[in-house]
Amino acid sequence: MFTDLKWHHELDWRPWSYTDFADPIALMVNGIRGQLRRSSARTKLELSGAKDSGSDALEFLTEGDEWLQETGSEPRLESSTEMFNWRVGESLPEPLPGEIEIARVVISEWRHVEIATGELRKFEALENIFSIRARWRSGRYRYRAVDDFNSEFYILPQTSRRTLTLSKLIELLETGYASNRNFECGAIGLVRHWWNAELLYGFWKVDGFNADLKECTKGAKVESELYPMLPVWYEERAEEWVRETQPRVDV
Repeated sequence: MFTDLKWHHELDWRPWSYTDFADPIALMVNGIRGQLRRSSARTKLELSGAKDSGSDALEFLTEGDEWLQETGSEPRLESSTEMFNWRVGESLPEPLPGEIEIARVVISEWRHVEIATGELRKFEALENIFSIRARWRSGRYRYRAVDDFNSEFYILPQTSRRTLTLSKLIELLETGYASNRNFECGAIGLVRHWWNAELLYGFWKVDGFNADLKECTKGAKVESELYPMLPVWYEERAEEWVRETQPRVDV
């Protein structure tokens, strides 16, 4: 899996600690569970420079339900064909004392809607968040994965004495799975399975819209405030997946 020599140094990198946020804004938004609320907070904090503690940006640090009541809880269809479910992420369990999110996988699905003319339009609907968390307890870091639906996940490693290297975190994402039988995933891995699922569903293809296979890789996007190269690694894997999958689609 790790044959690219240019990644050799990056894969061995680890943060000094899980409280070692180089970006103060990253630290501020880490505790925000909702995906849209987190994105909105980051935008407002960046615009305000995160200097004014009385800034309107801080309203996004309040509880999700309060923010949703003020903003509106219904999903909205954007002109960019994206549907933001405002509650995605808000149902994640509250962090345990001292717990930090070290990565998250944003799960979405392409869907179709028929407009008045009878034509189909494609939109990306947020569905779920896989939040990978760590906390220091009894001389070791303890890891767990949680999602919006209270699924039970099996991940390795479950503990470590030091922070994980980038390669170990990738292995956690590549080998983790939900242990309860009724979970939709039903496969090993918390990222690439969802690319294959989007390919199987076929909703990434609509006449008159972009039918690029890379649309399937939007089914699971990886984010991390502590491992800046993690999303980059998965972007490259997404490109590889497209190259490997294209011949099968063309048959």
